[in-house]
Amino acid sequence: MRIVLDTTILVRANESSQGLARQLLLDIVAGRHALLLSSEILYELARVLRYPRMQALHGLPESRIYDYIGFLREVSELVTLNPLLSIPIRDVNDIVTVQTPMVVDFGEGGGWALAGAGDGSEPQSVNSREGAAAEACRSASQ
Repeated sequence: MRIVLDTTILVRANESSQGLARQLLLDIVAGRHALLLSSEILYELARVLRYPRMQALHGLPESRIYDYIGFLREVSELVTLNPLLSIPIRDVNDIVTVQTPMVVDFGEGGGWALAGAGDGSEPQSVNSREGAAAEACRSASQ
């Protein structure tokens, strides 16, 4: 299964974290699942990790942010988004996360899961709240 993690999950999964999001990320990259990301998601992640509020919370220096983005590039399957693809969506800031799995041909028996902080209305989505993150963690390790 190919899994897309949104910026909220990726922020919580940084190398200084110990929570469910970090475990989910590690389970995905260590297992038989593929992490599906786009350059747009990685750009947004780097930007968010530099916010003063995130710096106060995680304290990641620029070098560790760079290394984390590099790690994600290495362990993920990067896709190129279609700028002409238009999707009706409630929060326009989530468009790159929702577009990422849509540009991939999964073939027969392929599937994807979207783990993020959305409202759960997307197909096969996993909400980022603690209980749902634990459920996604269990699924990823299967």
